Amino acid sequence: GAPDECDAACISLGMAADADDDNDGYSDADEIAAGTNPLVNSSLPLDTDGDFISNVTDTDDDNDGITDADDVFSLIAIGDYVDTDNDGAPDECDAACISLGMAADADDDNDGYS
Repeated sequence: GAPDECDAACISLGMAADADDDNDGYSDADEIAAGTNPLVNSSLPLDTDGDFISNVTDTDDDNDGITDADDVFSLIAIGDYVDTDNDGAPDECDAACISLGMAADADDDNDGYS
């Protein structure tokens, strides 16, 4: 592999800097942003959906296809729950949904009326 730091001589040989010095699956830049140590593979950032992108830099922490900025439940994937108006809250909610802190969406079409 490439050395952890690479200078002009290294680059001229076709080597590149190692983007994941501790080989834990998270890039050094991601670990630095998340506040974990990029040189210690047991120092892991929070990654709710297990996609090797820390929650700090991941734009969809639960990997449900709804960006965190638009997701009412950004750490809980709504999965098979129907969300007609795409507001991040499922149209209907059962006991499992409620136990995850979700609530039924009273305004399924997002027109301001329930």
